[in-house]
Amino acid sequence: MIPLSYAASHAWKIKWDRFVIPWPLSRIVIAVGEPVYVAKGLNADGLARLQSDMEHRLAALFEEAQSALG
Repeated sequence: MIPLSYAASHAWKIKWDRFVIPWPLSRIVIAVGEPVYVAKGLNADGLARLQSDMEHRLAALFEEAQSALG
């Protein structure tokens, strides 16, 4: 999996799922993280750790994208 996040200078934000739709002509920054490899046959505990790790990576990438907007 490749973690990916973006931020826009101006955007509509849909409340129920927090989806962001950039306005036309707004600036967009895309932040791409290091690939994460998922082992075959990963058990439930491993998947939970992977999910938590991915959540933290995505939050950090979003902060990185927002800070790059200035």
